[in-house]
Parts: sequence; structure tokens; C-alpha cells
Amino acid sequence: MGAEGGLLGRDAEQRQVRSLLGHARNGRGGALLVSGEPGIGKTALLEAALAGATRLRQLRVDGYEAEVTIPFAALQRLMIPLRAYVPSLPGRHQQALQVAAGVADGPPPDRFLVGLGVLGMLAAAGEVEPVVCAVDDAHLLDSESLDVLAFVARRLEAESAAIIFAGRDDANLAAQMAGVTTLGLAGLAPDSAIRLLVSSLPEVIDPAAAAQIAAATGGNPLALIDLANELSIKQLTESSFADEPFPVGHHLEAFYLRRIRHLPPDLQQWLLIAAADSTGNVDLIRAAGQELDLPESAGDAAEAAGLVVLSPSARFRHPLVRSAAYNAAQGGQRRRIHGALSVASGRLGLLELEAWHAAKATLGLDAVVADRLERVADLAGRRGGFASRASVLAQASALTPHGGRKYARLVAAAEAALAAGAAQLAKSLLDDVDEDALDAVSRGRLVSARASIAIFTADPALMNAAANMLAAAELFHGHDAALEQNALIKAFEYTLAAERLVQGTTLTELGRRMRKGAELHDGIAATILRALSAHILLPYDEAVPIMRTAVDAIAGAEPEGLLQYGAISVALTTALWDIAARRDCLERTAEAARDAGPCNCSTSFSGSCPWPS
Repeated sequence: MGAEGGLLGRDAEQRQVRSLLGHARNGRGGALLVSGEPGIGKTALLEAALAGATRLRQLRVDGYEAEVTIPFAALQRLMIPLRAYVPSLPGRHQQALQVAAGVADGPPPDRFLVGLGVLGMLAAAGEVEPVVCAVDDAHLLDSESLDVLAFVARRLEAESAAIIFAGRDDANLAAQMAGVTTLGLAGLAPDSAIRLLVSSLPEVIDPAAAAQIAAATGGNPLALIDLANELSIKQLTESSFADEPFPVGHHLEAFYLRRIRHLPPDLQQWLLIAAADSTGNVDLIRAAGQELDLPESAGDAAEAAGLVVLSPSARFRHPLVRSAAYNAAQGGQRRRIHGALSVASGRLGLLELEAWHAAKATLGLDAVVADRLERVADLAGRRGGFASRASVLAQASALTPHGGRKYARLVAAAEAALAAGAAQLAKSLLDDVDEDALDAVSRGRLVSARASIAIFTADPALMNAAANMLAAAELFHGHDAALEQNALIKAFEYTLAAERLVQGTTLTELGRRMRKGAELHDGIAATILRALSAHILLPYDEAVPIMRTAVDAIAGAEPEGLLQYGAISVALTTALWDIAARRDCLERTAEAARDAGPCNCSTSFSGSCPWPS
């Protein structure tokens, strides 16, 4: 998998464990506690260490919940493979070990003597062959065994033995293991988390969606693997761009739910409010709690329980706690919470959040709420928030009664998804569109979005992308000249990707259509269309001045025009053999993009960016 020991993103941790084992082989004993949240990879790190441990005798003493109340249960299991060394110990040590293991009668053993006996057994075994003892789920060891093993771990120095513990972040475990070196495992770094997710999926997923999922899970490996096994690509992609908390795989959901359900009902409800709110606005959460008659102290209690931090905003200590709190609630509970948040948002003048939560509180169709959501989506698009725009428009479509407007909103959501780099989500949204319900302009946008998806994903359909853009231009004809002209420019751009494999049209046909389109409306698009058609249809010497005019127009364009037309300058300046002009246009376009921010491109498609630039 392109990582040391087959583990992604754990190279430094594996080196630390290998160093411990190397010292044990050379007569320098030691111990290490690997700690972290459930699913973070403690067992995987332990298994990888043992798999690569050569010239070491391996012992396993794992914790079991069923034995957690049985004194010295784990120690008894450790003694079984080491019993041959018991006779070599001092008599008092032998007696203490045998009583602790239940094989001899006597008064309760002194733990100090039991610890010395275990240390002696490991030392004796190490003289024959270096020993590594792996203790997984250390937090589930009985207290007596854990005390003894921690005692031994703190005293390993000149023995050819090492102990590696792995356990959850737990205050009691940390207290009992005081003095033992601790290796805390955090979530995987984003690139490693994405690689793990992608390698666990049966199909390709959008990179943008994979990045969102990696962030939503905090890089927890078990969460990533569970989601890859339990959700389809479509479900993962749609969930990754939704504003509500991401689902949790069944392994981790059970753990976090147990923790939440032990809390008082008021505190559970407050956590659900905080999970349903995507902003962390403490005033909004408090106001929603007031709507539900929750005590003012509920937030403080959640913070005292170690689940959230309230300063300066409400933040869950781990995203999976938020996910579990939200996804474990029934639909009716969530709608009630969103209703309270909508009312509270209105009281605080947070109109966008009021509309969003109103939608989440709605069961069935509601055209009024859908209209409010569309306005929220437009605001998000103007700020460059295309992932949010796609999610909100999809929600607006779901609330809209059957008809052209419902499916036009889905088309607009797909355009926004493309602008956010989520081509698969865009395709999924378009698959749900009833084309017969659309007007000509919306059908044109649908056709052009599908062509753009083919280009974006390098689908074989890209060979027909130019012809499809010409079809889109025909649908725009007589309705929107700007959309028609832009579609014609894109048709030319898409021939560049397919080159000689273009199907459904010819360069000559494209050139004539662009020449005709240039007459629709004056402006930079018309100038570019004249230049491109001249490049195709006219002798080179006649085309040169027309192309030069277009290059000058692009070079002199405002940032918004550069974002829209800067890419086509490559074809024109290349045709003119003008390397300096090409560099200048591209540098100015790049500068405009940097100033605008990520994905903040601008087109006439209701604030969305329908095609990748």
C-alpha cells in the first residue's frame, strides 16, 4: 500500500515501535503504551509490529471485557507459555505467582512480589530468546494484572524483553500506566486518509468527496473502512456534500452511542441541537435550547463531560461524537430540533440558517420553503460556496412539487457540484432529472453539464462532448444569446481534448456555427467566436488579425472575463505562435483566480460554475 509495514500514514510510529524491539534484541528492555480513540489503528500498529518482529519470541495477553472483574486473569494467561521459568525464581516469587494464578493456596499475594516474579520470568525467557509481550485492549485488563504489568514495564532495563500495550484514551489506564512511555495515535493525515478510503472502495470516488469524508471522520481508519463497506459511492458522495453530520460506521457508532445514552435526557437533547447546527454558534444553540425548555446549564454539562468545547464557539471534541449524536436520533426528533433551530435563527436574524433548518424540519413538499432555500443557494454561489450551493439546491428540489422548476433546480445543483469538483455527484443529480419537464434553456444546461462531466472524468463520451455542446447551443438559441455563445466556445474547447477522435460533428461545421453565433450579441464572447471560426475557416494570413484582436480582448479583460475566457487564450496564442502573449494571458488568469479564491469562478448560470476551467 505504499507505506511501511503496509500501514498508511504510520511510518513514524512504526519506526518508534521497531526501535523498542531492536533494543530488546540487544539486551535493553523497555515498554510502550500505544493509546488512542476507538478505531484509530492501535491494533493494526500492534499487528504490523509483531508481523515484522524477527528473532523475537512473541507473547499475547489481550484484554477481555468478560474477565475485567476476575483478579489476575490476564496474568494467568501470560504465565502459561512462561511456566517453565517459574522454578528458576526465588521461592517467595514462585508462591506469589502461583497463588495469583490460582494454582496454589495461600494468603492474598503481595503485588510487589507478583511483579518481581513476572519480571524474573521475562528476564529468564529473554536469556534464551528475546521476548516481546503484546497487550491489546489494555483498558479491558483486570486491574490487578494491569498493575503488575505496568510495574514490570517501568522496570525493564537490562532484560532482553519488551512490552507493548495498546489501549483507548482512558483516565484510569493513563493513571495505572504512569511512567511508561506513551505513543498517542491521532487520525491519519488527510492524504493518507484519502488513500485508505480510495483503496477500500470498489469504485472510483470524486477526490473532492474523498477529502470531505476524510475530514468528517477525523482520519479515523475504522470509520473510513466501515463507510467504504457500508455505503454506496452515491451515498458517500451525497453525504460528503451535505451540511448535516456524516454517518458513522456501525463499529464506532455503537461505542459513541453508549457514551451518549448514559447521559441525562436534557444533555442528550442539547447535544442533538449542537450536532444539528453546522455553525457552532453558541447563541443560536442556546436560543434553540430555550425553545425546547432546556436548562441553561446543559451546554456547561456537555463541556464538563468532555464532549464539546464552548469557547469561542461550540465544537465537538471529535467529529464522530457529533455524527453519532445526530444520526442515532429518529427522524421526528431531528425535525423537532431543526424546527427549534429555525425559529431561533429567525429570532437572531440569521435568515440563511432559518431557511436551511426550516427545510430540514419539513416533511413532504413545501414550495415556499424551497423558494427560500434557492435564495440561500444563490447567496452561497455568490460567495464561492459551490459545495453548499449544490447541497442546498438538491434539498430545494426535493421540497419542490413535480414540474420544470423541480428539475431545473437539480440541474443547477449539478452545475454547482461540478464547480466544486464533484463530477460524480453532478452525474448522480442529473440522473434524477425528468428531461421532459424542462424548458429549452434548462435542457440546454442539462446537455452541457453532461458534456462537461465527460470531460471532467475523461469518460469516453468526451468524443461526443463538442457535438453535445452544439446541441446545447441550439437549445439556447432564441432564448439566451450569452449562454449560446459560451456553449459554442466550450464546443471548440472540447474538440481539443478529443482531437481526431471527435464524433458527431466536424471542425468545419463547428467553425460555421461559431461564425453564426458571433453575430448574436457583441462582446468578448463574440470576438472570440469570430477568431476561432476564422482559425478554422479562413486562410491563415487572413485569420491572424482576427485572432490577434481576440487575444488582445482577453488580455484586456476584467478579472471576471479572464476567469471565464482565459483558458481559450491558449488555443489562440498557440495558433499565433505568440509564447509571450500566452504566458501573459495565463499569468493574469491565474492571478485573477487567486484573488477570487478557490472555485470562485463566475458565469451566467445563476452564480454557479457549470464547467471546469
